[in-house]
Amino acid sequence: MHQVIASSSRRPWSWRWYAAILSLLAVAAALRSILIVDEAETVYLTEFGRPVRLIREPGLYLKWPHHARRSFDKRLQVHSPPPREMLTRDKKNLEVAWYLTWRIDQVDRFLKSVRTIPDASARLEDMAASVIAAELGGHDLSDLVRIGKPSGIGAMMDEVTRRIGEQAAQEYGVAVSDCRLRRLNFPEEVRSAVFEQIRSERHKVAAVTRAEGESSPDHPECRRSPVCATDRRGAGRGGQAGRPGRSRGSPNRERGPGSRSGVLPVPQDARDLSHGPRSEDDPCPFG
Repeated sequence: MHQVIASSSRRPWSWRWYAAILSLLAVAAALRSILIVDEAETVYLTEFGRPVRLIREPGLYLKWPHHARRSFDKRLQVHSPPPREMLTRDKKNLEVAWYLTWRIDQVDRFLKSVRTIPDASARLEDMAASVIAAELGGHDLSDLVRIGKPSGIGAMMDEVTRRIGEQAAQEYGVAVSDCRLRRLNFPEEVRSAVFEQIRSERHKVAAVTRAEGESSPDHPECRRSPVCATDRRGAGRGGQAGRPGRSRGSPNRERGPGSRSGVLPVPQDARDLSHGPRSEDDPCPFG
């Protein structure tokens, strides 16, 4: 009697547990059937690793619970690899740093070839390095770096972008937007020697300019020099000899009217001084 009552009292509890488990499974299946796609991603639904559906537009979607999602960022990716050493046509060793912008265009080809964004960035880095090295080897350094004239870097990088874009679209399913240089410099081991050569050339130019300035007649050092003083006196005589109304022998005296020697007449007061000294009461003729 007691056993029948105990068994009848246990049955309702066992069915409640079963119902709770089934409810949890139904909720989990419902949650796995709901798919939310963000506007910055593209989703590929796969069934046991096999792609079955591609969703490009953002929104709320339904799927089978056993379907798995594979998300791909469709925003613009920027990759800046470390610099590499390359040679120009005139055998100049340069350290080249660049950046690459790209986005996923063909998701199915991207999923089959590279599958992840880091893997795609690594392969695009190697591709860009080979193309840039090939283009840089066809130009001289003077064509790429100029002062006051348009350089050939822009046209060269346009060709690099075109070549990388065509190859990357065929192999990886990505669209390359741009590839540009960040830095173009000499390697670290030769950079100090190049800077020292530039300094020596600037010192030579400064020495020549300083010597020309010191040899100028207006320079204080040249004024104290006897050679420069002689040159200035000669220049002064030559400048006044050609002026009208000046005598060649006496540049500071003018010829008087009717005078042949060019000497000014002596004043009367000065001639009276030759007759003898004046008395103390007489005023000074020059006062």
